[in-house]
Amino acid sequence: MTGGQTLRSATEVRTYSNDKELVGQRRYYIAEQAVKVFQDKGYERTTMRDIGKACGMAPGSLYHYIGSKQDILHLICVRFAPGADAYRRYLSTLGDVSKTEQLRKCIAYYFRVIDSSRHVVSFFNREGYRLAEEDRDYVVASEVDRQSFFEQILREGIEAGEFQVSNTALVAYNIMIYAQTWVLRKVFLRNRFTFTLEEYTEEQTRILLDTVAIRNCHVDKIE
Repeated sequence: MTGGQTLRSATEVRTYSNDKELVGQRRYYIAEQAVKVFQDKGYERTTMRDIGKACGMAPGSLYHYIGSKQDILHLICVRFAPGADAYRRYLSTLGDVSKTEQLRKCIAYYFRVIDSSRHVVSFFNREGYRLAEEDRDYVVASEVDRQSFFEQILREGIEAGEFQVSNTALVAYNIMIYAQTWVLRKVFLRNRFTFTLEEYTEEQTRILLDTVAIRNCHVDKIE
């Protein structure tokens, strides 16, 4: 992650196995299953037996790869708070397009990723206060990195004469909030506005571009 915050790696969590590849695979799987159980039952009510059952492992086998539920929270941060590197890689595939098109496509990509990780977003929203201070700092730094990614596109759009923005940081932050709102308020949005993810993304992007685009820059329909 490029946001400046480092985090102890998953390999620093206690293990009784010397097979680093196997440990890494098992820990990622444990993190993926545990976050679903935490989201369903709540962190406090979830037992190691519950997590083991979700993973198809006996509790004793879990302790072969981790030491505690707090270790699992740490592994969730390692697994699901990677910063903006994936979005930068996506941006690099877009080729020679306008900053408006870059922003449009990156917003759509970001919304899709957040929607596919909705159980993780919900978990951090509800249980994030349980993270150790180091882990909380890492999650915040990850969010700041993603905000900086969108802020950079906005700044470059200003320089290219496509955008007019007085507060790029706040607009970038709002993009992230729009995506989280879809996850956290999906039932309401679907019932109240009958939105699909694609329709919600298109409408929020149109509103954003209508706000930031210089008037002679035409805003096309999202593909």
